[in-house]
Amino acid sequence: LLLQIHLTLGDYAGLAQQMRNQSRIFYSGDQQAKYLKVVEHIFTETIIPEDHIVGALKTIKQHGLKSAPYIIAATSAMQHHQNVAELDVVAEAVRTQLERTPFALEATPPNIVLNLMRHFFRRKNVEGILKTADLLPISAFQVGTSGVKTITSAYNELSRSKKTHSAGLKMLRAYVRQQQDDETTRKIIAYLIKELGHDIRRPLEITY
Repeated sequence: LLLQIHLTLGDYAGLAQQMRNQSRIFYSGDQQAKYLKVVEHIFTETIIPEDHIVGALKTIKQHGLKSAPYIIAATSAMQHHQNVAELDVVAEAVRTQLERTPFALEATPPNIVLNLMRHFFRRKNVEGILKTADLLPISAFQVGTSGVKTITSAYNELSRSKKTHSAGLKMLRAYVRQQQDDETTRKIIAYLIKELGHDIRRPLEITY
């Protein structure tokens, strides 16, 4: 509640400070996953005004919010703003950080990476879409078999355009290749075929 108050009042420096304090005091060690869910909830449920959004994200970053918490905050906040061109720079910086920082990508939930890809879709940034799609299998793999649902949603969105359809299939194959045992791989392939159709059967079975 305190974090939402800071965000609602536009006290972005105070928000960053409180987030860092709460992370250290209440969500240390193996509680970090819960902290990341709190961050996502706050920035999804509390809409930052359009004329504040770029400055707000810059301020929380300057005051020490970084890595996965910043990525989640920025991506969750951006999803409410389709027409703020200045956010394109923020989105590209987030994508680059995910690409270059493996531990940040592994800590970032796959739905967040999907939301980043959706930002690039809204902005008609094909290069951003394709590069973010390459990150999704890694993020989805970190959450176990539940990640297959995010992969399925991402494929459905990628397959709607000729410019991105092949990236969707590439993403599915990369996700399947990451699986570490035959039984899990077979179940995931069966699920994907059931949800996405038999056209993907042969490419996935060849991958397997």
